[in-house]
Amino acid sequence: TIDGPRLQLEGNDLVVRNLKMELGSLRMGGDTSGNEVRDVELDGPTYDAPIEIYSGGSGTLLDGITIDQNFAPWITWQDTKHIFEGSIRFSAISFGASAGTDEPLHDIVLRNSILRNVHDGLELNLDAYHHISIVDNTFANVQDDAIQMGSSPYEIEIAGNRMEEVGTGVSRHGTGANSFPGYKYIHHNYIDASTPKYYCRETAPATYSTTTCDSEGKLTLRGFHLHNGSGWST
Repeated sequence: TIDGPRLQLEGNDLVVRNLKMELGSLRMGGDTSGNEVRDVELDGPTYDAPIEIYSGGSGTLLDGITIDQNFAPWITWQDTKHIFEGSIRFSAISFGASAGTDEPLHDIVLRNSILRNVHDGLELNLDAYHHISIVDNTFANVQDDAIQMGSSPYEIEIAGNRMEEVGTGVSRHGTGANSFPGYKYIHHNYIDASTPKYYCRETAPATYSTTTCDSEGKLTLRGFHLHNGSGWST
């Protein structure tokens, strides 16, 4: 057990296993490959995203991860955007953008994991990521998007996941086109976006107006949502 704030991995063929972190985060990248993170529990809100894979962190396996950010049920979408504006801390797992001559992140697997009580589950909208597999995971009580996916990533598979009490299951985020016409294969997922989520607060300076939500400040979205249409075709 490690009490935050951060465990950073920079190396090849490293294995982190049977670890519990309280109020901590895990970062990996910088020309690493072949790393495995198995049976790791990250508990409590963190300063950074609980897991961040940044430039140079390709070839990573995340297996049996449990992330619980303990998001209070009364925190609204607008509160979160106002508090964390300009940071990566919206999501439980964040992929960074390539730096300099680095290739976008690729060959990353997230499986058999649980992400619960979070604002966003997984963000895939900052770069042209490719060969990403998100299979057999549970996303539970997600305030906004279980998975936010850009239009430029390719060779993406999202399968066998259970998404319960989410704002949106898979949200498309326009990030422009890429030069490779790869697939995004989304199949055999259970998505329940029927639970109203707190989105609006009268005093919060953010996108949603109070007229969008009901009298309690709640909003119900849908299983598949669209943030920005740039790069997407219908």
